[in-house]
Amino acid sequence: MLYPFVVFAQSSYSYQQACQDLERLDNAMVDMIASFTRFPENHQNTIVVFNQLKKQNKAYQAIQNLRFDYTMFKEWEDYQLTAFYNQVDKMQAIANVYEELLRTIAGYNSAGIEGPEMEILLEPLLLDSGWYKKKLDVSCEHAYFVEYGFGDFKMMFIKSILPANDYRNMKYNNIEVTFTYEGYAGGGSWYVGGNKYRMIQFKDNENTQYYRVVEATSVIK
Repeated sequence: MLYPFVVFAQSSYSYQQACQDLERLDNAMVDMIASFTRFPENHQNTIVVFNQLKKQNKAYQAIQNLRFDYTMFKEWEDYQLTAFYNQVDKMQAIANVYEELLRTIAGYNSAGIEGPEMEILLEPLLLDSGWYKKKLDVSCEHAYFVEYGFGDFKMMFIKSILPANDYRNMKYNNIEVTFTYEGYAGGGSWYVGGNKYRMIQFKDNENTQYYRVVEATSVIK
């Protein structure tokens, strides 16, 4: 994993060298994402990708922490600094949304993915790579169910249709969604933030149980 900007934090850094190092960092992240996107059914590979993405995010954050270090960037033109950090912002946003996506598969709790992050950043990357998206035929007042998949892998989300939470003005649109699986598989109850996607189940080569949702209800909390 590359941390070139930490090494150069106390000295000036040429624009050309910074762009070269950032390109190496970006290429490493693209390779990680491609590994999951092409082989999502391989659970152990997903764990490796998730752990590497966390390290990658630390590298991007280290670059962000240098954003206003005028000593380091003293030889740069304003347009160069703007272009450089526009690229950092873009790639870190992609790293963030993929890390959040894989968090549930890796066995950690996830608060969910914001609607714009899923629909503008993540979903186009998946669909362009041959994944499918399917809105499921489940009636629910404040949410809908959607499935994404590739090959033998699939994952199911609850998507809240309420506006995003406005934390600054203390306006919350959280819902509790209770659902039932087909047959005798039971079901579950999940909290979902306003305008968020929350993964409720996935299927890969280690987690092989995956159920059809037949009914659901929701309550605003």
